[in-house]
Amino acid sequence: MILVGKQILLFPLTLEELKFPDSIDADLTGFEWSEVSKRAISMKIEKMKNLDESIHPLYTYWMMVEKSTGEGVGLIGFKGMFQGAMEVGYGVSKRKERLGYASEALKLLVNWAFEYTFCHKITAYGVLKDNRGSIKVLEKNGFECIESKDTLKFELKNSQFVFKSHLKENTVKRPGAYLILKAHNRYGVVQVRDTHFLIGGGLEEKDDDLLQCIHREALEEIGYTIKNLQYLTTMEQYEVNKEKNHYLHLIGHVFLGELDQMIEDPIEVDHTLVWITPDHLENKLWVDYQRYVIEKLERGDLYGVS
Repeated sequence: MILVGKQILLFPLTLEELKFPDSIDADLTGFEWSEVSKRAISMKIEKMKNLDESIHPLYTYWMMVEKSTGEGVGLIGFKGMFQGAMEVGYGVSKRKERLGYASEALKLLVNWAFEYTFCHKITAYGVLKDNRGSIKVLEKNGFECIESKDTLKFELKNSQFVFKSHLKENTVKRPGAYLILKAHNRYGVVQVRDTHFLIGGGLEEKDDDLLQCIHREALEEIGYTIKNLQYLTTMEQYEVNKEKNHYLHLIGHVFLGELDQMIEDPIEVDHTLVWITPDHLENKLWVDYQRYVIEKLERGDLYGVS
């Protein structure tokens, strides 16, 4: 897949290309890999290893290639989709700045993203107030500043968004209840082989109670009872199940709680309770909205309700 603009080409990097940049089909002789992009690439690799290839373009970096020279001049990409919204980030090599490449890349990627029927909004977080270049790129593409605190937050809504009926018919809802444990600035999650999840699971019956689900899953997964449960939020996410040819509509009701007593050995013997610092969760949690909830909790954007 290649997106073609007036000055640049844009193509998504595969998992192998992220791992081995020398395999990228572009002249990278003068390309500058910033420390920020290197860290982001490491996180993208860990995430994409567990995802269906069909949705990798929503998570990977896209390479900006200068049409006149074939040189790689920048990177742009999303962090996945959360409740139909995607956060974008981008950067251009310093020697290629002020040539309009970032603006053109953002326009190409926005137009492509809005072809994804689930995407109704694109955001840009953490924009520094003195970064006039980035602000100009966003404003030129129709983004509006919706929040101004220490940093700026921009968003662009898809006015043409329609959840098409055929997608509704091929979408399987997966509601569930999940628990966030926090102690000594670490979060308690379950590790299953090389992946990590919040404690919890799907509702077994249509009238299954959310709190009962939390208590049941905690006993089965870690052997503990839970106390002081507080409701935090409900998040939604869409995933593609390529094998079964349908979409999964994940609906997670998230609670904050504390360990009470260990009652029994876990029934699910492949589940292990581990404690992870917030800065390592980006690489660990497999489900996007679960990581996103913890990010919001860390920023002070969420509060428990008893």
